[in-house]
Amino acid sequence: MTKKRSSVAGRPRDPAADEAILQTAFDLFIEHGLEGANFEQIAKRSGVARATIYRRWRNKEELLVAALRHARRQKEEYPDAIAEMSVDVLVDHLSNLFTDTLMNPGIAIFAARLIGSLPDHSELLAIYSEQCVEPLWRAISRILEEARSTGVLPHLPDQELLLPILSGALMHRLLTRKGVPVRAKERKWIRSLLHYVGLAKTKSAETM
Repeated sequence: MTKKRSSVAGRPRDPAADEAILQTAFDLFIEHGLEGANFEQIAKRSGVARATIYRRWRNKEELLVAALRHARRQKEEYPDAIAEMSVDVLVDHLSNLFTDTLMNPGIAIFAARLIGSLPDHSELLAIYSEQCVEPLWRAISRILEEARSTGVLPHLPDQELLLPILSGALMHRLLTRKGVPVRAKERKWIRSLLHYVGLAKTKSAETM
């Protein structure tokens, strides 16, 4: 009996092809923006047949979101891992995550490309937000909301304000700073930002 070919997008049968496609898609988007990261160019540079790409992703917007997740090594179980963290561990994790983001030169270029795609391809940001940002933020916000309601982090703003404050500050930092980033300097800036929004370390963590 012949097995039915899977039509599920984003589940390649060949991991090597998947790696080549995702890395090439990310590189082309960084270099040339959304228009330059089309299936034809991705296939040409990666050496993977264009039909192979079409079997995995319905459009280049979904492919590019997958490519970003791959570039950041964000695994599907990541939000679940966040949900298991204590408040202290989460604050440390966010500090490290945001610092790593500021130290990654590709992220700044990606952010600029993403913003630049909005007039003609607003769906790219929508897909990115739905697949990458929202699942992670839901896991984070559940922990932070409990910490605020129980008085562990009493000065946190409302969750609807916290994400825009953090993401807006990080985006501004990425796109407007000058010179080569220094990790110690960026980490100090992140700690100041977290303190400003009420994400100060809890007393139990400070005494450890």
